[in-house]
Amino acid sequence: MKTTLLYRPNSGEERQALDYLRDFAARTGKTLPTLDPDTAEGTDMCRLYDILQFPAILVTDNEGHVQNLWYGEHLPTFSELSYFVDQDTAVQASKKPLLGGQKVIQPTDGHANG
Repeated sequence: MKTTLLYRPNSGEERQALDYLRDFAARTGKTLPTLDPDTAEGTDMCRLYDILQFPAILVTDNEGHVQNLWYGEHLPTFSELSYFVDQDTAVQASKKPLLGGQKVIQPTDGHANG
């Protein structure tokens, strides 16, 4: 899962987005990635998911399918959003590389090489 808060800095919706981010972090201890819809990546995301109102919170699965989308005055409760952020964190943790110095041993066919 991937969860992103989209908002335009220095705009009318900035205060709502920043207040939401601050309160979400204070109540849950979790952070929420943000994206400016006026950047190249933000513009692409808004076009792909037809996001026209801000702030917006987009949750997608690992294949990019929309799981939830909230915008404007209708943002999710902190507990509701926390569930999706937890799912995102669990996915990221499962992708962590092996600890330093560890090697993956490949199975052999039982014959000595050399």
